[in-house]
Amino acid sequence: MSDFIKKTIIVLVIFFTCVSCEELVQVDVPETAPRLVIEATFNRFEDENANGGRGRSEGIVKLSLSAPFFEKEIPPALGAQVTIEDPVNSIVYQFIDQGNDGNYFASFVPDFDIPYTLTVIYEGETYQSTTELQQTGMLVGAIQGDKTLFNAEDKEVIITLKDSPDSKDYYFLDLDVGNFLLTDDEFYNGNDFTFSYFYEDLEIGDNLIIKLFGVDQRFTSFFEILQSQSGEDGGGGPFATPPVTVRGNIRNVTNPRNFPFGYFRLSAGSEISIEITK
Repeated sequence: MSDFIKKTIIVLVIFFTCVSCEELVQVDVPETAPRLVIEATFNRFEDENANGGRGRSEGIVKLSLSAPFFEKEIPPALGAQVTIEDPVNSIVYQFIDQGNDGNYFASFVPDFDIPYTLTVIYEGETYQSTTELQQTGMLVGAIQGDKTLFNAEDKEVIITLKDSPDSKDYYFLDLDVGNFLLTDDEFYNGNDFTFSYFYEDLEIGDNLIIKLFGVDQRFTSFFEILQSQSGEDGGGGPFATPPVTVRGNIRNVTNPRNFPFGYFRLSAGSEISIEITK
């Protein structure tokens, strides 16, 4: 018998042995009571032609419920009462879920130096958070470079932001097409900061809108943990070490043990666009 046939027989024996021993393993994933998820983000951009020169705002209060691990759909939280109070000007903004989809809207443009309070009343419990509009630097440049990183098809965009020298600043960059970046001015306080970002899967003619938002240190820590647990930092999977609870800045004042997930953020914004030309 040739060595090739002997090796083939051994491989077949191992294969059928493995197949005969195969069993369906059912994994029981612990289910917990769903918690309210509150995503309340408002970004203000300076625009002399909007709202009497106060600028324009983009934002939403999105309410949903946490779902079991293998669920594909995230259930919306319907029927909530949502308000944001401006105590300085005695204004209460009422948010309405017109689409009955958990997305609550109102005409709301935040100002500086006002402690706004978000209140969400859902199923008899009251959730609250108070924060102020965070100042931001200015995006002053975005040009396309010629370098690549790992792939010859990568597109380099060289971005420059101008930092204010008067404060400790934390920044959240929305780099478009699902890319985000956090930075602070520890090493460039009061100066311009220039860096390269490499994009995949862009084509000539694509247009990027890059946005810079001012955030606080607490949001920076919150988002870093969120990124880590979403698997974007290279770890994870359903059988990885159980993650820590990601708690934001919103509390349940009725029942503190039933705390929500999510964050209430007000950010001044700056934006710049660039077309991919090569």
